[in-house]
Amino acid sequence: MNEASDPMEKFENMMKKVFILCFAFGLFFLAGVSDSHGMVIKANKTAQDLPLDPEASIWNSAKPLVIPLASQSIIRPRHYEASVKEIRVRALHNGKEVAFLLEWKDHTKDASFELVHTFSDAVALQFPSEKGGTKPHFAMGDEEAIVNIWNWKAAYAEAADQRVIYAIVDDFLAGPKANNPVSRKGISVQNLQSGGYGALTEMEQKAMPVSGIGQWSSERWKVVLKRSIQSHEKYVAKFAEGELTPFAVAVWDGSRGERGGRKAISTWYYVALETETPIRLYIYPFLAWIGSSGLLLLLILRLRKKRGDA
Repeated sequence: MNEASDPMEKFENMMKKVFILCFAFGLFFLAGVSDSHGMVIKANKTAQDLPLDPEASIWNSAKPLVIPLASQSIIRPRHYEASVKEIRVRALHNGKEVAFLLEWKDHTKDASFELVHTFSDAVALQFPSEKGGTKPHFAMGDEEAIVNIWNWKAAYAEAADQRVIYAIVDDFLAGPKANNPVSRKGISVQNLQSGGYGALTEMEQKAMPVSGIGQWSSERWKVVLKRSIQSHEKYVAKFAEGELTPFAVAVWDGSRGERGGRKAISTWYYVALETETPIRLYIYPFLAWIGSSGLLLLLILRLRKKRGDA
């Protein structure tokens, strides 16, 4: 019988390849989680309060993840030339809150709605609203899987800082009555839910409010978004220590006319909230799996040897 056509030999070779690939993938995965490279960023755990200041020194302890961005060309209005090509993300948590620092290059500061043809710089973080189950579409979710979006706009922040209320006529506050976010004092971040394009709604302010502060300097935006970890509200992002939570990013450059669907977007990435649980509890099961696979391979080789001696 031709050895190349021996089913046992084919199976043996296949098992060797599977064993090597799985071992390599496992090492790559563990390295990726621990070093915050690839698709996963680690939110370091700290005992300190989490700052909203983008320049706080504690952010230097968090390794950044550089995420490439692409123009939103899936749904109309399509966008083919987004100016922001990448964004740098850092994360921290203290067991009570989780915070993200988002940094990207932008040559102009666009933080006004004063003119009809002007648009605001903005950034958004998107998370699945439910743990587990089907992962939503990375571009604003879908009907079967709702997403939670934290949307920071520079113009909202400017209005909040200046305590501006628009459209006051004869003591009738038209802006607040219309629930215009810009007209609300003190708000700079919208907490939204989406079931796909055209299905974006704002959550009530009591539903896990998100804090945010942005700073533009040296042609670069730095924005911090922060929220409590614990949540029992429906349709808001869920976080837990020692678990991976998917997230995606969107960025708008107001001076380029970007607004709504005209934006730069990412695919899904993951944030892992650091836990005090020893890492061996995660490594040992993986090593046990590697060991059992190795024993299976040795058993196959021994059976093959016995068959050859017979």
